[in-house]
Amino acid sequence: MTLHGTYDDALGVHALFINLPRRHAIYVKVLLESYEGVAVVRSVEPHYAPGRILQVIMIVPDQAPTVQGILSSIETDTDMERVDPSESLLSELRQDLLVELKDA
Repeated sequence: MTLHGTYDDALGVHALFINLPRRHAIYVKVLLESYEGVAVVRSVEPHYAPGRILQVIMIVPDQAPTVQGILSSIETDTDMERVDPSESLLSELRQDLLVELKDA
């Protein structure tokens, strides 16, 4: 799994979309945000497919190599799949995040 091509200029982060079994969603979030502190994980579609969830992992560029290693382990342990970001997924993410920043 590579982060190449996932950098979003408007947000200033790599936006990596993944789908994984719902039972592993909290594990990924806690591992990357709380334990390692290297990325922010946000649920995009809680019911992406039966029993699965779509999440976005937002990674600042200097943490990309660390996250890459962690994701390699997560991928083999959780049946995680990378989802190529469509322009509509990225657009919705930008809108949600930039509106939240504006309102803060």
